[in-house]
Amino acid sequence: MEKFNIVEFEPCYQEDAKDLLLELQTHLLSLGGLPPKPTFRDEYLPYLLSEIKKHDGKIFLAAKNGGAIGLVSCEIFFGEGDDAFLIDPPKCGFVADLVVAKDMRGKGVGKALISAAEKFFVSKGCDRFELTVFAPNKPAYEFYIAHGFETRMHYMMRNKSLTPERAGLLRAVSPYLHQKKSDALFWTSFFGGNNWTRKDERSEDGTANGKANAQTGEMSGIRTNGAVRRSVNGKAERECRTTPFRKRQQ
Repeated sequence: MEKFNIVEFEPCYQEDAKDLLLELQTHLLSLGGLPPKPTFRDEYLPYLLSEIKKHDGKIFLAAKNGGAIGLVSCEIFFGEGDDAFLIDPPKCGFVADLVVAKDMRGKGVGKALISAAEKFFVSKGCDRFELTVFAPNKPAYEFYIAHGFETRMHYMMRNKSLTPERAGLLRAVSPYLHQKKSDALFWTSFFGGNNWTRKDERSEDGTANGKANAQTGEMSGIRTNGAVRRSVNGKAERECRTTPFRKRQQ
């Protein structure tokens, strides 16, 4: 097991944090995501810190030998967006970004970061823990399945240039689209697990890499910005719609 510590963000980690966030965007680009601006590295972290402050959140880092090897950003939402129209809106803990340096994946860093986020949300009295996963990022999907989450809803997109015939073909093969690049991008969010407990089951994946990611609690880089939900109090929850991309779209 690799030795590292989970710490709160401090200015001394600023350059490492920028590198990690850029690495995450580069990874998502390789999976079919949108390319970041050339100024992303220097501009995104200040923006993220302002959002963290605005939403009573924190950034946690996995630190080793004076540097940061992983990052998770956490924000709190209560009665905002569509939830403002609910009778009893939940207090939601929202993971905006989670990334582990490429050479440190598979060593328990991601698991430690998500655990730190979870403890922070519990300390803030959150009813739910939310995030979304870019569908082509299958190791990230397997990571959350392995940690007790279940699919809650799908957010679907397609190019405006698609013909009705092409769209019909995509609908016919939609069960397989999450495994490959396509004109239609499918985003998946999750729900599950009472009282923040973990499931012992490990999701089955067709590749050794997928199994390893599920078992070690690691991911290849996760851009999260929406609605993974998990109940803290264990009560049955009614269906309600949450805008998946109310914050930042990849």
